[in-house]
Amino acid sequence: MKPGPRFFCLLSALLIVLLAGCPAKPKHKVAARPGSPDFTLSALDGSKVTLSSLKGRPVVLDFWATWCGPCRKAIPELIKLYGQFNPKGVTFLGIALNDSRDSLVKFQKDNSVPYPILLGTNDVAKAYQVTGIPMTVLLDKEGQIVYHGVGFEPDSGLKALERALNKVTGGKGVPR
Repeated sequence: MKPGPRFFCLLSALLIVLLAGCPAKPKHKVAARPGSPDFTLSALDGSKVTLSSLKGRPVVLDFWATWCGPCRKAIPELIKLYGQFNPKGVTFLGIALNDSRDSLVKFQKDNSVPYPILLGTNDVAKAYQVTGIPMTVLLDKEGQIVYHGVGFEPDSGLKALERALNKVTGGKGVPR
């Protein structure tokens, strides 16, 4: 008996979940790496955001999806960090992967996400080596990657991000 289309559909869905799903064990790195790959992505309001135009400001990139449970748990924590660090000159960008514009608009409204949500692409995910979501990247004012975390763990991962944010802002802020 040959496997039918339903079998291949189920197998494909399983592979997508396994390969692109949320990691069970968060991994966090706080080591500087060479410059970040530039990109231009569409925001939900139709505007375009180019990463290189933000040089001179620290930037938090949050790679996520509405269907990812750990991503959904991380959003309120990122909103708190936004409230703490955006006044100090840190830009936050949510980069949504594999979601429709309509579901993202609804999610942003329902969850009062104050920072821009961008429509991610496979090219950008590949350039940032997204191996699982949520994945958070912090770029310093020069565009160097100073924090890279995969997974969601409020006590260790977000605390490490907060420490990295304090370092890049010097506790003071960044000129706007």
